[in-house]
Amino acid sequence: MQCLLGSRSQEILATQLDRLSTHGLLKSEGASYLNSLFREFLDQGLVVSTAGQYPLLTLTSAGDAVMRGEVNPTLGWPERATRVTRSTPMRGASATDSVDAVDAPLLAALRDKRDRLAVEGGNLPRYLIFPDETLRAFARLRPRSLEAGRRIRGVGEFKARQYLPHFIELIQGFETAVRPSK
Repeated sequence: MQCLLGSRSQEILATQLDRLSTHGLLKSEGASYLNSLFREFLDQGLVVSTAGQYPLLTLTSAGDAVMRGEVNPTLGWPERATRVTRSTPMRGASATDSVDAVDAPLLAALRDKRDRLAVEGGNLPRYLIFPDETLRAFARLRPRSLEAGRRIRGVGEFKARQYLPHFIELIQGFETAVRPSK
């Protein structure tokens, strides 16, 4: 990852990774973007990671097929680092929520739904239902099916069965309510 970010660390220079064409290729995206992208690759089974102090990412056979252009996967691309911030955030919203990428009223409705499900589930911590990052992805991508929602980072098999239908229903109802009649 440090190579893609354009690091000039001793390790990068000593191994001459700074001479690769990919050195600094994704510098403008930042570490957070790359971490999210690599997590998506892991979730899709395109790479595997070794354990230990210095984990190594290795392509799987599925990842190799993508690299050769034989398969075109559907990925949940991470949010870009450039954001427009609002001067007065709404209740429950972070000042770093992107105004142009996230539908604020829908995000508020999704957070309210999560709060209700947490209470109904015995006062569970809200992040156990879905973390804010996943709710922002719902508000931005507006999945309309379980399959589409399942592709979003943070939606595992259990959460897809247990909670995702509630959020899909809310998104579909929200779109019906705000869509002008013809």
